[in-house]
Amino acid sequence: MGRPATASTRVAEDLKRRIEAGELPVERPIPSEAALAEEYGVARMTIQRALATLEQAGVIEVGKAGRRFPRSSDPVERVGSRTEELAGLLSKEISAGDPPAGARVASAVQLAERFQITRGTAQAVLVELERRGVVVNVQGRGRFVPAENEPAATKAAQLAEGLRRSIGTGQAPAGSAIPAERELALLHGVSRGVVGRALKMLEGEGLVQRGTRGERVVSEVADGHPRSQP
Repeated sequence: MGRPATASTRVAEDLKRRIEAGELPVERPIPSEAALAEEYGVARMTIQRALATLEQAGVIEVGKAGRRFPRSSDPVERVGSRTEELAGLLSKEISAGDPPAGARVASAVQLAERFQITRGTAQAVLVELERRGVVVNVQGRGRFVPAENEPAATKAAQLAEGLRRSIGTGQAPAGSAIPAERELALLHGVSRGVVGRALKMLEGEGLVQRGTRGERVVSEVADGHPRSQP
């Protein structure tokens, strides 16, 4: 019997199928790594491996601003993705006070019904809004427009995204120690409370875990699933 396919292989095969079926058209960029990770329920490292596989196979290519597109032999006019289009629309609505600061934003189900899109696309839109700092994800409660008196939430989300990127690109390899909260606070010019919230987000995602002495370390990630500590 052959070895079972890894998570990154399964993602790569499904993306290739979607490209060949025209679900991911050549004129639009492929969803971001964060959006794909949310859609497939895997770590960004798994998505990076899958995209690297497709790039090496000539299925996708890197265009302007580092965006990835399905490869085409014919010149095409490329436009922003549906995800970015809807994220931009919702950003404008939120800036205008709809919904107001502190309010819960629409769920993926509600967005899918409103815009007649798939739930996966709706989730990607919410992830993009979170990446832009327009909304914050409160663990166990949902996504909210940051309250005017709660800038720490946005700062924590931004710090978490930066740390997430470092882990995903290998700058913070698996098993390496995360700097202490005091060090991170000084380095990024934020409070220790902000750092604590950011690290809790990453712990909830399985990207960071506690070591044998209580220190925080980058999880031993294998195809999107953290290994348990011995």
